[in-house]
Amino acid sequence: MQTVEMRLPDDLQGAFLELARNAFQVVVSENRNSNQVPEYMDATTASKYLNVSRNTFYKWVKLYSVPLVDIDGIKRYRRVDLDNFMNQHKN
Repeated sequence: MQTVEMRLPDDLQGAFLELARNAFQVVVSENRNSNQVPEYMDATTASKYLNVSRNTFYKWVKLYSVPLVDIDGIKRYRRVDLDNFMNQHKN
C-alpha cells in the first residue's frame, strides 16, 4: 500500500485538527448515549457511566447538586442530566 503525504498551511492544519476532535467527540457522545446505557440510573450505574468512583459521584451530588429523581426514597439519575452536568463543568 502506498502512502501519500500532504503538508497543510498551519492555519488549515489547526482547523482540520479541530474538526477531527469535534467529530470524534460527537461519535463518543452518540455512542455513550446509545441504548447501552439506561435513561435512568442508580448511583452505582451513574458513577460507572461517568467513570468515577461512587465516593466521587456522591461528593459531586452533594457539592454540585447533580439533578436526581427521588420517588419514595429511591433515587435515580437521568443520563441527559449527567451529560449536561459534565458539559457544564468542562474547561
